[in-house]
Amino acid sequence: MQPMKSTAASTDKTIAQLQSRIVDLETKVRFYEEQFNLLQHKRFGRSSEKPDTQAELFNEAESIIAGEECAHQDDTEADSAQITITYTRKKPGRKPLPKDLPGEQIRYELPKSEQVCGCGHALHEIGEDTSEQPYIIPAQIKVIEHIRVKYACRQCDNGIKTAQLSQPLLQRLIHYQLQQSIIRADETPVQVLNEPGRKAQSQSYMWLYQSGSSGVSPPVIIYDYQPGRSGLFAKNYLQDFKGQYLQTDGYSGYAQVCTPQSGIVSVGCRAHARRKFDEVIKALKGKNVKPGKAIHYALNQWTQLTCYIEDSHPEIDNNAAERRIKPFVIGRKNWLFSQTPNGAMASVTLYSLIETAKANKPEPFAYIRYILTELPRLGRHAEPEAFDDLLPWLCAEKIQALQ
Repeated sequence: MQPMKSTAASTDKTIAQLQSRIVDLETKVRFYEEQFNLLQHKRFGRSSEKPDTQAELFNEAESIIAGEECAHQDDTEADSAQITITYTRKKPGRKPLPKDLPGEQIRYELPKSEQVCGCGHALHEIGEDTSEQPYIIPAQIKVIEHIRVKYACRQCDNGIKTAQLSQPLLQRLIHYQLQQSIIRADETPVQVLNEPGRKAQSQSYMWLYQSGSSGVSPPVIIYDYQPGRSGLFAKNYLQDFKGQYLQTDGYSGYAQVCTPQSGIVSVGCRAHARRKFDEVIKALKGKNVKPGKAIHYALNQWTQLTCYIEDSHPEIDNNAAERRIKPFVIGRKNWLFSQTPNGAMASVTLYSLIETAKANKPEPFAYIRYILTELPRLGRHAEPEAFDDLLPWLCAEKIQALQ
């Protein structure tokens, strides 16, 4: 009897295994059918995920409440034959226009001859009806033709003369800047691709010099392109500087400017000194870092960092110059480089005029348009003083103000 029992048990086990496999196969078939249907729907069906009917998967609570409301409605239907529905309707009409829009008032009054009642008595004002209407002023396009008159001599052949746009206005700005008591300087790299005698990868520099402050003396911001960062470039620019202080970030190249012979005093920047200690504090987190570099910088710059205590002209930091060089840095991230030195010099002119205009309140675009209109009228032989009327702080009343 033992062999028969063993054979039956083995048969049952085999059947159970086959049934399990059949179940697994059926599960896989259903899975693949679902995947096939999904692919068919993605290929031929609607792309919208909105179902044809309201899904009933997650609304058990809503179904229960709806059922109770239906039952309650059936119970109370006999007691109440009428249901009152109330709602609030929005008042029709247009929202008022923003108060900060420029506008004008047009007042409509009856002529004096009509301010008489039919009974013969005079009419009196009893109120006003006011309505607002947006009025859009369309953009206008017109052509401005700039004509530069050409001149020539009938008696000789010395060539033709025309009214030229030149650099005397920028030179006049530099002249005023060098007369002020303190100049702040900074510099940033710039790449010029086609510069004679230099590789395209060579690094040039845009130097910035700022003087004056609003309310005390007219701010003047001048950019100066140079092929390097040598302090000699700053020395050449400031050779006619009549002031006393040069404020910088501590770059050693400016030592060629601040010498006993020049009499120019070097002023440091406490923001830079603080920044080095801030870097140390951040580096100390979780690390064994010694602040010897920050302390060394502060000690080496101590005389320059304390100048503002003895004189009110220097400021505590050089942030003003850094703010003025930032527009050029942001621009460089977009246009990356200058093609030629002439392109870099064009940037010098535009950035100097625009930033000086911004510092003295005229709107930059309006100022550039104004000087481009007025410069040719001065002629090529105008005296330097003739350009003073085009300086931003002297022609501000004639130009739209910067908002």
